[in-house]
Amino acid sequence: MTDYAGIFYRSSIEKDKTNPDAYISYANLLLQTGNEHAAIDVATEGIELFNNPELMKIRMSIFSSWYMWHDAVSEATTLYNLTHDIKFIERRARFYRFIGLLNNACNDYDYILKIDSNNTDALFNRAIVNLRLSNEDEVF
Repeated sequence: MTDYAGIFYRSSIEKDKTNPDAYISYANLLLQTGNEHAAIDVATEGIELFNNPELMKIRMSIFSSWYMWHDAVSEATTLYNLTHDIKFIERRARFYRFIGLLNNACNDYDYILKIDSNNTDALFNRAIVNLRLSNEDEVF
């Protein structure tokens, strides 16, 4: 069944390169069937044409599954700049933690808390980062 869906999406893209939904659906299908390399190619092709956040989310998830943290940070930053959705700053902070850029992560958590002082995830994660940085005065 997924083979037919893949053929359908690919032919839809070849016939009409102005439909971002075809790129999104095809990249998601490829990702769900474990073909991450093809999914990132389709997502990148769609991003170049449409600058579409849904395709960027797909690419960001692939970057993180491949432990390509710097690329994931870049994608999260671009997504935040396009959508102004704070969840992408949270993801970027998490990626910074994975690569050991704890001060950057702490700055992101501070930024989140300026917007939403009751964000318990940001409070908790900032405390963890501050403990790792030995900033005991800043934990709470």
